[in-house]
Amino acid sequence: MARWMTIDQKRQIIAKSVECPSLTHAELAEWAVITFILRHKPARSTISGILSNARRITSDAYGDSRRRKPLKVLSLRLEHRLAQWVKEYEDKNLYLSRQLITMRARDLQGELCDRWDLNLSDGWLTRFMHRHGLWSRQLHGEAASADPKVVHQGLQINKLHYT
Repeated sequence: MARWMTIDQKRQIIAKSVECPSLTHAELAEWAVITFILRHKPARSTISGILSNARRITSDAYGDSRRRKPLKVLSLRLEHRLAQWVKEYEDKNLYLSRQLITMRARDLQGELCDRWDLNLSDGWLTRFMHRHGLWSRQLHGEAASADPKVVHQGLQINKLHYT
């Protein structure tokens, strides 16, 4: 039994309301309990709030449908580009340090120039990694002995040669 409705479920309530405009908020709440196997019936005010915010909830900017609340990210472009960059390396079985990810985020921030007030703190990085299912992995042996600053410089040199 689910405790909260996901964004996708809220979108389904909106679709049901459009499909059957004669349904009351109480009837939509009953439908939601049965359809989504919720622990408790949503209040009429909850249904009303969902329908009042229908345009915002159905927009792509509202976020991933698996989440319960919209993702509050200051720079979506930075978020997507950085996640894509990290995934490319993880697909090659190369795991990046937190420091290297932060350095790349600063580079992207300079390229994108969309949020200079974004503080790329340790807390920001932790939340970024959590949002994208990334984990810190401790490597052992020679592969782990590379200095992150030297790796970053090498990446910059490669970037200059291939762009």
